Amino acid sequence: MFKESIPCCYFPTKVIIIDDNKEFSNHLSFALNKKFHSERFASPTAALTYLRDNGELAKTLLNKYICVSEEQYSPSAVTVDVHVASLHEELYTQPIRFDLPVVLVVDYAMPGMNGLEFCAALADLPYKKIMLTGEADYDFAVEAFNLGKFDRFVKKTEENYLTKIQTYIQELNIAYFNGLSQSMLGMLGQKGQDVLHSSAFIHKFNEIVVERGIVEFYLADDMGSYIFLDAKGRVGQLILRAEDDMRFFAELAENDGMESMAEAIADGKKMPGLIGGEDGLAPAQEWTLCDANVLPEGDNTYYYAVIDEAGFEGHKEMPLSYQQYLMSAIKAA
Repeated sequence: MFKESIPCCYFPTKVIIIDDNKEFSNHLSFALNKKFHSERFASPTAALTYLRDNGELAKTLLNKYICVSEEQYSPSAVTVDVHVASLHEELYTQPIRFDLPVVLVVDYAMPGMNGLEFCAALADLPYKKIMLTGEADYDFAVEAFNLGKFDRFVKKTEENYLTKIQTYIQELNIAYFNGLSQSMLGMLGQKGQDVLHSSAFIHKFNEIVVERGIVEFYLADDMGSYIFLDAKGRVGQLILRAEDDMRFFAELAENDGMESMAEAIADGKKMPGLIGGEDGLAPAQEWTLCDANVLPEGDNTYYYAVIDEAGFEGHKEMPLSYQQYLMSAIKAA
């Protein structure tokens, strides 16, 4: 699971298998297809063309709904805008997010171009690579791994090689999204919102992900709240507020004439859910309050709530779920 930080977004991605042994690659793909969709290439050259054309898709999604900018007259002042409406549209109109290739499973011994040469040809792109080796290639693989040529390696002759590959795919998918999110997490840290690196928050986040079967999630505001989707496409929210945020919302509610609301927020009993508006924050009269749970972290205290939703606002149906995607991919294979 997530260990050092929570990425800005995460969703299952497609595994690319590059192996000229079609019988082996078919067997591997079949073994993976309950958890991961995969695509097979027997030709390294064809795989390179495909991967070069699709290497930046995740950045495109992330940049569509999270905008980070520095203030013109104060480089240390950062604005992080999360456009949840844009994310909603993306999830409904671009179900191809699950087609994003991230983890590559590459055979070492291939005619014309071996696995090391293949990985070197993609060194400028952020793909995660698992090298498959035979007994004869093992020493070369160890040396190349130590030099950082790829991320993991597995011997085909190992009894548990399939289990290892599945574990490595999950680990590397997480590592990919962590790497993609680092610059934005750094910006949030400049705003004083470093909770996504907090051990207490990471523990609670992982707990919620496991309990609810969450398979994809997306940062929903610059305070650390998230939108969740499980494998069936059911939607939920994790709302997170720091003490400073709670004081800020209590003051806004009081200024809007909502004294009882302001008191409940100030006492840490209630907290606002996701708040939007055409010109920034909606007035307190339009807020949805939820029960606040306390999450202590060192000298800081955070408040959180987990909310179930029927779906996204403005949509009668749920977005394409990962379960539906896997079923349609298996039928099409």
